[in-house]
Amino acid sequence: MDFLKPYTSQLLSVLRVMSALLLLQHGTGKYLSIPVGPMNNASPVTMSGTAGILELIGGVNNLGDKEPPACLSCSLNGYDASNYDLPGRFYYVEANFKF
Repeated sequence: MDFLKPYTSQLLSVLRVMSALLLLQHGTGKYLSIPVGPMNNASPVTMSGTAGILELIGGVNNLGDKEPPACLSCSLNGYDASNYDLPGRFYYVEANFKF
């Protein structure tokens, strides 16, 4: 898929915006009942109702395992910790239960 390389930054921007909009719609539907849909007033004993009580979140920071830019004037591991997270890939998982 080399033909998409010139458009990498634009495609990543579109992916980020669409992901944010989907998360926003999920959050507003769950807590504010906007937009009105089949998940509003769901019974907690059904599977879809349990989805409003139990929430699992997971992700990966630095999926490509890229090293931060080198900083010759920095004393901490050769990178600027005020602008970049620790080098390397980082996985996280979170579980929320609300009742």
